[in-house]
Amino acid sequence: MPEPIRIKLDGRATLAFDVDMARLKADEEYIVQVMAEDANGELLTKPPQEFRINDGPQVILGELKFKHIVEQAPPLLAAIRSIRPDSERGVLLVELDINQSDQVDDYQAFINDEAGQKVVDTNMQVYPGGAEVAVPMPPAALQPVDNPQPLDFSLFIRLRTPQNIDADTQPFGFKLTPPAKPGFFATIWAGLEQNPLLAIAIVVVLSSVALWFTVGRKPARPAYSLARPAEEYTVVAGAGAGGGGGGGKKHGKLLVDVFESPSPGERTKHTFNRFPCVIGRSSQCDVRLAGDSQLSRRHAQLVLENGRILLTDLASNNGTFIDDQRIDANTATPLSDGQVIRLGRQTKIRINVSY
Repeated sequence: MPEPIRIKLDGRATLAFDVDMARLKADEEYIVQVMAEDANGELLTKPPQEFRINDGPQVILGELKFKHIVEQAPPLLAAIRSIRPDSERGVLLVELDINQSDQVDDYQAFINDEAGQKVVDTNMQVYPGGAEVAVPMPPAALQPVDNPQPLDFSLFIRLRTPQNIDADTQPFGFKLTPPAKPGFFATIWAGLEQNPLLAIAIVVVLSSVALWFTVGRKPARPAYSLARPAEEYTVVAGAGAGGGGGGGKKHGKLLVDVFESPSPGERTKHTFNRFPCVIGRSSQCDVRLAGDSQLSRRHAQLVLENGRILLTDLASNNGTFIDDQRIDANTATPLSDGQVIRLGRQTKIRINVSY
């Protein structure tokens, strides 16, 4: 804004007025003209020596030309500096170089394969601050194959300011090699590690067969069989039997009610009597919520132990919350019956126990 016009009236310097700069257009020229009235409401004129006598009275006491120049803020610029795969979590840790990171509100990631087909397209997520963001890995890089070969991908990140101004990085090329399929014995061993009760049942059966051959077959005695179905060995017992009479044990069941999810088709109820019950985006999870891109592949797990419900966050990227308080990762947290849990930002579930 130029210096204000000053006019000498009765020997005193008088400021003209303020101008509302919001109404002016950038890079346009304007003229400020000043007129004044005396106490009788008559327009004041310039003294005669300031104008030619043939011009008549001049009521424009002062004027100033100026150009309204608006300084533009520098544009938001970003570039991908590096990509670090985290196969256990199924994410890519992307390091960014941003000239105004404090102006970033949300981010979105896109990954194309070698043929240019889009394989990852996330929703807008809250920018966590700092220089690193997490992006889901392409499904092809997580699927085990017989003969693993490096796969070519390209990634770019879209950043958004609170004023909804977008800034895209240049595509960043990278390679990922999918895991190899395990061999026959490795597959069996992995299955036994995931279900130790099955391993115990196999040992019991093999021991029984060996004992039967050692002692010899006796026609009068029936063949050995398990005292109860093997399935019951995987059920966690709930509350104990009632008093005095020595009634049978009751086995607890968990009801997992997914009542809020970005994917309407996944708003369902699940009942479990085998634990742990794992929740996440992976097809290996007991409760699979693939429609929420903010969930980790293995996000959280539930266990019913001695009548208590225990919740554990499996080091998820966007966290697990009870009453809007994020719980510690890899730490069993007790729940009350009917407790509501939030997974990430968009999914909510309710946990009930029954016997």
